[in-house]
Amino acid sequence: MDDPRNLPLEGASNFRDIGGVTAAGGRALKRGILFRSDELSHLTRADLEKLRALKLKSIIDLRTSDERRSKRLPLPGGEDIRPFHIPIRPGQDFTRGQLFVYILRHPGQLDFEKLMREYYFTMAFERTTQIGEIVTLLADESNLPALIHCTAGKDRTGFLAALVQLAVGVAPGTVMEDYLLTNRLLKPERKDFVRSLRWINLLKTSPEGIQPVLEARREYLQAALDEILRRYRTIEAYLERGCGVEAKSLRRLRGLLLA
Repeated sequence: MDDPRNLPLEGASNFRDIGGVTAAGGRALKRGILFRSDELSHLTRADLEKLRALKLKSIIDLRTSDERRSKRLPLPGGEDIRPFHIPIRPGQDFTRGQLFVYILRHPGQLDFEKLMREYYFTMAFERTTQIGEIVTLLADESNLPALIHCTAGKDRTGFLAALVQLAVGVAPGTVMEDYLLTNRLLKPERKDFVRSLRWINLLKTSPEGIQPVLEARREYLQAALDEILRRYRTIEAYLERGCGVEAKSLRRLRGLLLA
């Protein structure tokens, strides 16, 4: 895609800068400070050179231990990059392997759209400790530039990126557009996953029925954000009271990320 915020890599398809967008008061979210991606275990030597050029100080891995075990992260050599493993498990049965097991046990019975909605609510209201830890890490200048990633870079990473952008004053519409960009970047990788899911579901679910798992959908993120605002009124109050982020950390975050 012809977007300067996207970093084309051979071993990852959803790597991009979350900066370069307008925030409140005519300020802008800086580029080159915070990146997001899908999993990085297939990065090539050329990819690692591109990563090295970003001068990352930290990589925040949202994957579970099971996900990480088979897909190790190759850190660029010669760099002092701190890896932080902060797993966000959206639900008991939602890692890819667990999802396959669940489908085998319940062929043709899984409501993927309902599952995805629950996924986002679990992240928003049951993984608040992890969210608070991540936001606090990003408010420390010694950890920046930083990269946040999970497996697809779609839901866990997308939700965290949206929270950070909203917290520093990026307009909700802009945040949603950035979140939905994943659908264009991940498109080439979906066919294999659809075939795997349909096979393990004994072909009882159509490709259309599986789509809710494969897409970043406006309604998933919006429903979670609407409920956050219903309970806390503002994203800042949610991060402070709900996730334990100190007000001074949010002020530092804005100072570090905004130009």
